[in-house]
Amino acid sequence: MKLKQIFKSKRGVAIENAILFMIVIFFLCALITNLTLLGFHEVKLEKALLLRDVEIDQIGEDFLASVDAEQAFNETYDKYAYKVDGNVLKVWREKDTDKTVVLYVEAELTDGQLNVKAWRYSD
Repeated sequence: MKLKQIFKSKRGVAIENAILFMIVIFFLCALITNLTLLGFHEVKLEKALLLRDVEIDQIGEDFLASVDAEQAFNETYDKYAYKVDGNVLKVWREKDTDKTVVLYVEAELTDGQLNVKAWRYSD
């Protein structure tokens, strides 16, 4: 058989094509699996961050409620510590040794109206 005839013939190519398609399908399945796992972990991470932000926001809202009611802010929280200077609240993580502020809230009460001057996050 001549070389041109071997390349033109379709005999014996089925196994090579089957192996090639199996490899392509395997890589596509691996890609889909990896993207699914990545999405699962991203959702899990976003849920944890959202719950953390809700906890921090609740501390700020409790502080604003105490300023509005003109009462002392004497709440206790499990994961967070805070310092109140007049109408300023600084919140940090309790385990954080250098006390990096994660929420800064400044409010004022004028004529019975509560005004929030600053509400800043930092991480």
